[in-house]
Amino acid sequence: MVLFYMKKILSYEDLRQYAKILSWALSSQMKNGLKNKDIIVIKYDYPATPLAEALFALLIEKHLHPVMEIALTPAMKAELYINSSYGQLTFHPPGK
Repeated sequence: MVLFYMKKILSYEDLRQYAKILSWALSSQMKNGLKNKDIIVIKYDYPATPLAEALFALLIEKHLHPVMEIALTPAMKAELYINSSYGQLTFHPPGK
């Protein structure tokens, strides 16, 4: 439902402009800015998928390497905390 409203409220061009602002903000916080082939990890929730897609496209155009990570849904989090073992709760994926 939220995604439906996001698409109605924000056009793709609006999302693209927001992605440009996010990219500028990240670049301005780095000593040398964003450089060709930098790796950028983008963590987002499902309702932010349209913005994540716009940001992904922008980063690809800038020859960066976006790594997209979508967060667990509320149902997934509930399942994890209700039915998982201690080993599953304390598991950290390799490389994280």
